[in-house]
Amino acid sequence: MDEPIYSEFSTFYYAKVIGVIVLSVMICLVFIYNSIVKQETGSNLISTVIFCIASIAIGYYYLFRNCFNVTVTEAGIFINYYIRNKQLEISYNDVVKVGTYRQKNTDRAAITNYQDFVIELKNGQSVSLSAGDYNNYDDIKAAVYKYKLGIGV
Repeated sequence: MDEPIYSEFSTFYYAKVIGVIVLSVMICLVFIYNSIVKQETGSNLISTVIFCIASIAIGYYYLFRNCFNVTVTEAGIFINYYIRNKQLEISYNDVVKVGTYRQKNTDRAAITNYQDFVIELKNGQSVSLSAGDYNNYDDIKAAVYKYKLGIGV
């Protein structure tokens, strides 16, 4: 019996999460500061509240969808969502397709490559794991291939 593979978050992942939180709070503070300094009332104050709520909602949505850890075992794949406090159990029989997808972003400032490991399920849903988010991304990917397809590792 093989040992389960537990995901280990990378420093880049923590930086993204902290960045989303800080950015949401900073946007709110800027709008609140402008409202206080300008002593806005009425529609300008309403727009400030709307921007603050939208900023927090976008940050929460990002964290809601992307804060999860993965455990890969012989029995299946277990995904624990932190914000939702929910566990998704995926049986290998429910997996339709697994694959690695690469995207190249050629920005003037930098050239970066993105690699995602996508697990597509029978119910039409999919789970995407980004290579930059996990220190042991290759181990997770290899374990899924091993248990699903019987290859690798």
